[in-house]
Amino acid sequence: MKHYSKEQLTRIERYRIRQWERAKNRKIKLIQKRKRGGAGNPSHPRGDGRQGYREQYIAPGTKEHQLVAPHFMDFDENIEASLSFLDRILRWVLVKNRTVYVRLDTVSSMTPEAAVALAATIQRCMDLKPDALNGSFPRSKQVRRLLSALGFSDLLEILPVPETESAKSKRRYISMISGSQGSTAVFPDFIKNIFGDVARFSQEKHFEVENALKGGLGEAMLNVFQHAYNNVGKLPFPIGGPNRWWMAGYRDAGAKEVCFMFMDQGATIPTTLPLNFSEAVKKVTSKVVGPLNDLPSGIDGELIMAGMNIGRTGKANRAGQGHGLNDLKDFIQYGVNADKGKGNCDGCGTLRILSRRGSYLYENTGDETCASLSKPLNGTLIVWRLSAGSAIEWNEIDE
Repeated sequence: MKHYSKEQLTRIERYRIRQWERAKNRKIKLIQKRKRGGAGNPSHPRGDGRQGYREQYIAPGTKEHQLVAPHFMDFDENIEASLSFLDRILRWVLVKNRTVYVRLDTVSSMTPEAAVALAATIQRCMDLKPDALNGSFPRSKQVRRLLSALGFSDLLEILPVPETESAKSKRRYISMISGSQGSTAVFPDFIKNIFGDVARFSQEKHFEVENALKGGLGEAMLNVFQHAYNNVGKLPFPIGGPNRWWMAGYRDAGAKEVCFMFMDQGATIPTTLPLNFSEAVKKVTSKVVGPLNDLPSGIDGELIMAGMNIGRTGKANRAGQGHGLNDLKDFIQYGVNADKGKGNCDGCGTLRILSRRGSYLYENTGDETCASLSKPLNGTLIVWRLSAGSAIEWNEIDE
């Protein structure tokens, strides 16, 4: 055991006090900077607060690391900061083995798909390290209502989201569900709950439209079991459980829109495409200098778009397998009027896919766009937004 002289102990104590005062002053300056309208503040002249999540503060003498959520958690205008925040939760808990305090009190707005990704990220950490996470709920009443409606606390088995007065809204959310089984038996009830008594499949196209929607959801689930968790050793973070997936949705009688969200945290679309299967994929990979088994993430958006036109989960004639990622577009395509051609359609919503560093959007006009992101989504998120058209009819019922 090492012994210190009185003078040495005094010097060590002075050093500790100085370190504590410096940390305290840094925190005070950070708070003052935010009050003045510093970077990350919505009133700052250089931006609208969507610059990223704010500076972190580690309390002196503790191992708990605080991660502060961005003001706006969405996968649209603030997608880079939102994805970075989720990635850092996984990194600090699962790689750095730290106890993390997730601060959501700073969030002023959140989209449903961001809420699903947040819940999946937290549940992944809790499955592997149950005592490594703590956190705060949002102060925003709007965000609290969203998390409560999506069953955030029930899914994670944590304290309930603090109650807020319910606001008048025509949007009804279906609580998130998670599973590790590949049964599609959950789809009929899930679709029925989302549609409720307000929306329904059109009588003229009832069976083909319903089958297209179930086929798209089935394709997403089939991907989980055939590709997403096949080689977990190559994933950047350990998984909480095999073949895990998450699903949620809502209906909006005011906007006449229903939405389905499906997510997994396994291997992503760009990393599991058959690189020599399709001319569309070969066209993308031909730009790459180096081995094809280590493709750069800068082409992820293009790879997802190429994958939408090939059979990825297996050939159509193989029993028990799907017909490819293009199955996911079938429901949207029912809104397109083939007689009038591209750009003239009867409407049926959009399909969006986020996977690793790639983003893909397919619209009811038949147009598709893709982009590559600087921050990754650790998994694949599929979002269908289906609007009123020839495929879906809405009853005039006031919810």
